[in-house]
Amino acid sequence: METLSKNGARAGRANQQEFLRDIAPYRADLFRFCRSLTNSPWDAEDLVQETLLKIYGRMGDTHAGINNPKSYLFKTAANLWIDWCRRASLPLESEQVPAKPYPMGCSMEVRNALARTLQFLPPRERLAFVLKEVFDFTLEEAAEVSQSTVNGVKAALHRARSKMASIPEGSIESERQFTAENKGLIDRLAAAFNKRDLEGMCALFLSTAVGNGPGCFLENGIEEIKRGSLFHTLNEASGAPQGPSMRAECVVISGELLFVLWIGDVLDDVWRIKFSDGMIAGFDCYYCSPMLLKEIAEILGVTSIHHGYYYEDKSAGQTTV
Repeated sequence: METLSKNGARAGRANQQEFLRDIAPYRADLFRFCRSLTNSPWDAEDLVQETLLKIYGRMGDTHAGINNPKSYLFKTAANLWIDWCRRASLPLESEQVPAKPYPMGCSMEVRNALARTLQFLPPRERLAFVLKEVFDFTLEEAAEVSQSTVNGVKAALHRARSKMASIPEGSIESERQFTAENKGLIDRLAAAFNKRDLEGMCALFLSTAVGNGPGCFLENGIEEIKRGSLFHTLNEASGAPQGPSMRAECVVISGELLFVLWIGDVLDDVWRIKFSDGMIAGFDCYYCSPMLLKEIAEILGVTSIHHGYYYEDKSAGQTTV
């Protein structure tokens, strides 16, 4: 079977790392922006990754470079998010306050009154409000990011502020529901990890499972997952098993099942598991998603480790509060 060149993959990874190093100073604000729009840490991280992929894919065509990276990142993310909303057939604008929040993903934890009320604003009004009131953009900057006019932003802000004054209190998106079977699968996965039982972990996966860790890996099939993320999570760089301070468990947050890795009492990694036919069909690994790990850690009342934004990042290993 033909394969793409490993040399090409190595060259691509080197270019990707250079891009991620350049973007790193803006990543925290980009996550906060996407988090405000989507009201979900998982959707926010997906939107961040789509934004980076979109920009990275067009860098070769951007001969003049990018003069205002933060604004460019926000503009790209906003366009992608509006596209998400269109595909979900959500009204982009509305004159009335809806009776319930817009279905833009599970909020997991409604952290404050602003997050609660933002759920009720349609996309264009939420975008204008977040840019102006949360990130303190000027009207002109907000108009550029939202691809609108100053008057258009003013109108959206006026509608947003009027609605936020009349939104009903106590309305929160419902939690996700999980099955005992799926929780049992993650419990077994954690138990196998804690025994350093690689074969036991692999037995829980479909042969066609996909492992996805932005900035780390993309694995297709259980054999790649076994040789890649599972082996290197179970073992140190030397090949010796991880020490006893590293442990796994299943954690449930707002109905969301998570496979969580700890080093002592510090959050090290979070995997979001996908299920099919009583087996694990894949997972998203957030090892190189420090802002998301920090949010999960805050909910759990612990600290997390900042591993950087890609596996080889030299800023890795910083414990965050």
